[in-house]
Amino acid sequence: MEGFQSVTGPVLVAAFGLLIVVAMVLYWRRKDRTTAAAWSRDEIATIVERVYVTGWGVFWGLVLALDCTISIVASMAATTIFQQIAAGVSLIGGAVIAGLGVALGRRRTYTVYRSRQD
Repeated sequence: MEGFQSVTGPVLVAAFGLLIVVAMVLYWRRKDRTTAAAWSRDEIATIVERVYVTGWGVFWGLVLALDCTISIVASMAATTIFQQIAAGVSLIGGAVIAGLGVALGRRRTYTVYRSRQD
């Protein structure tokens, strides 16, 4: 029974990580990237904002997921309180640094479309 419990922890962490990745992919696919139409005749222009994740943003996202996974597995495998503290500090520090990389790894573009004059 002890062997079963030592396997279920990493399996649950991997399943949770996979669930988060699937949710992120579905969210990004669902984002609306179509152009906006004019809402009224009095409108002069329509501004469309598009947010793209750059290659560096994807890289830091992967680093964030890897850091969280490794830190959680290290925390579960820790035998002393000091190892658990070190894993927790590693999790927090890596999440802050990689999270900043993800947040800064976006590109915003704005496009202005003239409205139709009837």
